Amino acid sequence: MINFIKRNLLNRNSILVFAVMLGLFAGDKAALLKDYTFLALAVTMAFSMTGISIEHLKNPLHFTKPMFMGAMLNYVLFTIVLLPLAWWLMPSKNLFYGFVVIAAAPPGVAIIPFSYILKGKVEYAILGVTGAFLASIVIAPLLVNFFASSQGVKPYDLFVITSVSL
Repeated sequence: MINFIKRNLLNRNSILVFAVMLGLFAGDKAALLKDYTFLALAVTMAFSMTGISIEHLKNPLHFTKPMFMGAMLNYVLFTIVLLPLAWWLMPSKNLFYGFVVIAAAPPGVAIIPFSYILKGKVEYAILGVTGAFLASIVIAPLLVNFFASSQGVKPYDLFVITSVSL
């Protein structure tokens, strides 16, 4: 019985299906939990950080390259691919501005568990996501200012919001 529970009910795929079903059935009642989303994200990030050793962080050469590569992949490569496609495919400027916000946003924390599931370098993923998050404090306001400054978004306000939320 315990093996059945571990194998089927505590499986990540089962948990995802249960979470989606709960979200569908909860409907508008899910808004009651909105104040706890930051806490859930913080707990997720804390558990993700357990995959990295302190020894790995003692040498700056071990963590600066992955942090730099995470920022470059998220803000250079992804932006170079996303924004021209959005400019070409989006029927209105407002939809294009939405893609500018997507390009300016930091990466999702789901990268870390997917790296583990796919047997990738989890430490590299953790440091890459951390580097991209830190870079987003400066890069997000600059990207939004460059592409969507006419929409009334103030880069300084975005800088304050991102630096306080991180």
